[in-house]
Amino acid sequence: MTRKAKFWLSLFLIIALIVSISPFFIGLINDPFTSQSLAFGKGGPLNLGYDYIGRPILPQLMLGGKDLLLASLLTAVFSRCLGIALGVYLARKKKFSKVLRFSLDVLLVIPAIVVSLAVYHAFSGSIYAIIPISTVLSLPFTSRYYESNIRPLFHLPFYEYAKLREENEIKVMFQEITPILSKNILTDTSSSFISAIYMISSVTFIGSQLDSSSFLWPKMVAENLPGFSLNPWASLAPLAAIILLSAPLSFFVDSMEAERT
Repeated sequence: MTRKAKFWLSLFLIIALIVSISPFFIGLINDPFTSQSLAFGKGGPLNLGYDYIGRPILPQLMLGGKDLLLASLLTAVFSRCLGIALGVYLARKKKFSKVLRFSLDVLLVIPAIVVSLAVYHAFSGSIYAIIPISTVLSLPFTSRYYESNIRPLFHLPFYEYAKLREENEIKVMFQEITPILSKNILTDTSSSFISAIYMISSVTFIGSQLDSSSFLWPKMVAENLPGFSLNPWASLAPLAAIILLSAPLSFFVDSMEAERT
């Protein structure tokens, strides 16, 4: 891993840590649930102003990132774990592998945003309900990616020797195959995290009226757009927070890809 890639990964981890612990310090800033000003008023903590019902923006920002971070991280981890498992199975050309590949390819015709929005609506605006949908609908891509990367490794001498040395094939997979693909897995999981942020952000932005209790950043953008001319920071601040959370990993992925080429 290059120094540039380490920098972007470290920056993401610092931002993720700040997002995770911020809710514990809201009491030191202000109350995000109480109206304290006119709608879209100026001033407030860090001069970010107030939202559409006069609540301060900064404490809402401190509350709204943790769930987006956690839901995106869970989506990335679950989808890649399942994708790797299916990729291994398909690469080994085991029984029913053709049927499984056909079933996975059928998922490609399902509109992910529409289905996610329907599930989001059915579960009263819970972003965690989107996780299984995003995970399952990404499997055609992730399984094919890992199948194509793993299949050539099964025919190399070191793997055959490892199989002779160890009776447990799963143990051989973890000891011999996983270390070779570690950079691929890290890069792909990072890309999946970014995709999950954009998927969840799109769904919560469109369905912002379904959730009246949380301060999710995409929901803040949607709710405060009508008052953009009065207080642009009410929408720009959460939008910038989404970019800040996803951009370092995007640059990390670019750095890793440049290193491989």
